Amino acid sequence: MELHQKVWAKPLKEISVEFGMTGTGLAKLCDRHGIPRPPQGHWTKLSLGGLVEIAPLPPLPKGKSDVIVITPLTPKPSHSDAVVDAQEEALNAVAKITELDSFRSLHPSVRAWVKQHRDDQAQRRQERRERRREVWGHFWDPIPDLTERDRYRFQATSTVLNALEKAGAKVVDAQIIGKFDLKVGNHVLECAIKEKMRQGLSDVDRSWSACPDHHQHGLHPSGFLRIAVNTYVGGGRLEWIEKQNKLVVDLLPKITDSIMGCGPRLDEQQAEREAQRLRYEEERRRQYEEQQRRELEARRWKHFREQAVSWQECQRLCAFVDAIERRMLTEQVDDIDGMTAAEWVAWTREKIKDLDPMNRDLECLWRPPSKW
Repeated sequence: MELHQKVWAKPLKEISVEFGMTGTGLAKLCDRHGIPRPPQGHWTKLSLGGLVEIAPLPPLPKGKSDVIVITPLTPKPSHSDAVVDAQEEALNAVAKITELDSFRSLHPSVRAWVKQHRDDQAQRRQERRERRREVWGHFWDPIPDLTERDRYRFQATSTVLNALEKAGAKVVDAQIIGKFDLKVGNHVLECAIKEKMRQGLSDVDRSWSACPDHHQHGLHPSGFLRIAVNTYVGGGRLEWIEKQNKLVVDLLPKITDSIMGCGPRLDEQQAEREAQRLRYEEERRRQYEEQQRRELEARRWKHFREQAVSWQECQRLCAFVDAIERRMLTEQVDDIDGMTAAEWVAWTREKIKDLDPMNRDLECLWRPPSKW
């Protein structure tokens, strides 16, 4: 077999490229069809000049054909020109951003978070002052100032939002818990920048954030941020997590590049869904017309057969009337319900004439009556 010769002539990785599949896939294909493969170390031994033994091809397994159909892998679709252009513009827009925004020059949406936190602190202090006069008043704990992790998250979020707006996006809504909506092109993306939490055995230190209720209870902060696009764009979830040597500023080009490419990609997906909808409607219309055609054909054929039955009935009735007339020559008949036998014969022949399809236009033989 040709495949057996190729497998023993070159490594599977080289042959798999020729067939448009992976080396693992080619190995499984050989195993399914009983084609022996070179053992481990075969090609190393051969390269050093050692003697190797080629395993012969065994008899064809029962039920297997000597013709193997190999289906190449479908290549991953490349990004369209619109996606590439949007990503290039995004990279150019953020190329000069090398550090986080200062806490004094935050993005307007993030500045609103700082103001909201201060307002909440002032309201809590006012509530505590008012309840001191109550004997059984409940005192809420004061709201602490923003911690270092809070300030870092705010600065990182501000930097990302400013970078995305420079690239052409628009911030629609931003919540202090870390969620924000971005308008990229004609679409709104749901995104988030939050602390990446982790599990731990010890009690959670809630002093790491002034807003611990914004994060899942029972988990510890990891000291790194998670940036994610929660809107499904296709091709897997978009998510970036900081590492020790790769913080938000380092991830910023990739984040901006990917998010700005979501607009054209969603446009393409929307256009494809619309094309699928039109194809579906066209197929449904074609099926409906075909069904109508079959129903009309069935009614037409049924009508034609009924005309043939009527024609046979007319032949039988005419023969019957002829026999009656012959009998009338030898038999005297009184009036029947006020009419003579001859008048009744004439009446019968008129009825037969109306029933006979041959007395109508030819098109009536194939044109069934309306369905309704």
